[in-house]
Amino acid sequence: MLKKIVLNILGKGASELALRKQTYKKVNSIVNTDRSEPLLPNTLDNYVEKVARNAYKVLDEDIAALKTAGFSEDEIFELTVTAALSAGAARVELASNLLD
Repeated sequence: MLKKIVLNILGKGASELALRKQTYKKVNSIVNTDRSEPLLPNTLDNYVEKVARNAYKVLDEDIAALKTAGFSEDEIFELTVTAALSAGAARVELASNLLD
C-alpha cells in the first residue's frame, strides 16, 4: 500500500516531478544516513531538512521564505507532503528491519 501512495505522490502535480523525486530521495537519505545532497534553492533545502528532522519546528516564516523564492502554495504543499511521507516511510522501514 505504501508503494501505491508513493507513486501517487510522485505522480502529476503542480511542482516539478524531478524536484519531488529529489525531495523524496533527500529525506530518505537523511533518515537512513543523516546525510543528503542539497536541493536548490537553498531555501527549499533548509525547509526540507526541517520537515525531515523536526517537522514540528516549521513556522509561517519558513513558508513565507519559500513563497518569496517563487514557490506557489500548491508546490509547497506537494513538497511538504513528499518530505513527510518519505520521512515516515523511511522510519517505518528502519523499524521493520529491526523487528526482523
